[in-house]
Amino acid sequence: MPARMDQRAAIANALAAFGAHLLPDAATLLFAALGSKSDRRLPIHAPQEFIAHLGLHHVLSGRDREVLVQLQGLHLLSQISDAELSPHTDQFDSKTAVNASSFQSYLFLAAELPEGTYSRAFLSGVVGLGFGR
Repeated sequence: MPARMDQRAAIANALAAFGAHLLPDAATLLFAALGSKSDRRLPIHAPQEFIAHLGLHHVLSGRDREVLVQLQGLHLLSQISDAELSPHTDQFDSKTAVNASSFQSYLFLAAELPEGTYSRAFLSGVVGLGFGR
């Protein structure tokens, strides 16, 4: 039980850090507190940079484009692929480079929204961005 309490405290501290840190740093701390860690990152700060780097121009739906243009920032925090999940890893696999061709992976993103109130439909659109679905 103490480990669970330590994790709860770590999560509470990470949530409290959102007021004191930049969004990508605070979100990375939160994911680390939740037990998700990867050094695969991209130094991007805008939806356009993300789309260009991963070559998503032709796979985005109209709805995804509509949501993305409203974001003030989009930060790729990490990529979790089979390299992080498998005990047998490829010796030649870079542990820090994002692999755009790894379609069976999880991308953890932090989206910066402009000030205001949002409809449930808009927020579900942000959460449900389907890059290449």
